[in-house]
Amino acid sequence: KCLQASLDEYLMPKIANRNGLEKVNILLEFVQFAIGYQTDDQQFGQENYLFPEETIYYPFADCEDRVSLMMQLVKRYTGLSTIGLSYPDHISMAVAFNHPPQGAFLSYSGSHYWICDPTYLGSTCGMVMPKFKNIQPEIIN
Repeated sequence: KCLQASLDEYLMPKIANRNGLEKVNILLEFVQFAIGYQTDDQQFGQENYLFPEETIYYPFADCEDRVSLMMQLVKRYTGLSTIGLSYPDHISMAVAFNHPPQGAFLSYSGSHYWICDPTYLGSTCGMVMPKFKNIQPEIIN
C-alpha cells in the first residue's frame, strides 16, 4: 500500500465531518506525536532537509521537516492556505482559517494566519512557544 493511501486510511475517519480548525488541530497533534524530535545533527550528523514522505520514514524529524509535512497534510485534507514562519533557530507555520480560532495570528497578503506549530508538543492552533511570544517571525511564503 502506498504512503498516501495509508495516511488517508488513518486520517480520513478522524477528520470526517469536522470543520477546518478541528481538522488542522487533529493533523497538528498527529505530526507532534507520531514522529519523535531530534535535530538533523543528532539524527544524521549534519543538516538534512527531508521531503514530507521522508519525514514519515525516519524515526525523528526537526522543526522544518515537521512543518513541511504539516503543510502538505493541511493542503491535502483541508485546502486551507499556509505560510512558513522563521524564528531565530526555529521554523513554524501558520494557517488561514475561514472561521478563525482564538490566539496568536499574523496578517499576510490581506489574510490572517493563525500559528500552528508542529514542534510545540500539545499546542493547538493559535498557540506560540513561550520563548517566541514576543518575537515577530519572518514570513516564508
